[in-house]
Amino acid sequence: MTPISRLFKLPGSSFPINASRQPSAFARVAFAPGSDDTFVNAAVKSALLRAPDVGHAGIHVSTSRGVVQLSGFVASRDVMVRAVETARSVTGVRSVRNDMRLA
Repeated sequence: MTPISRLFKLPGSSFPINASRQPSAFARVAFAPGSDDTFVNAAVKSALLRAPDVGHAGIHVSTSRGVVQLSGFVASRDVMVRAVETARSVTGVRSVRNDMRLA
């Protein structure tokens, strides 16, 4: 088993170092906030929870390649419009698909 001191370089440490490689360009881009659907999905859910009159409306959010799909049943058309506007305002959202229905 390899000792942890040989795997990682800790700032300010006196450990012997074997691995001093920088993260690949793919790793830096793939996990940058806003570039991954997981981050976009979480940001949209958070924005909906903070939006007045939308908060806990029971809206389901799913994201694929930056396209956000909103689904579920809402109480009024105003809540539906507000949810779509809120989702569109989030960084990383390319488009919003509205599959919500009036209850």
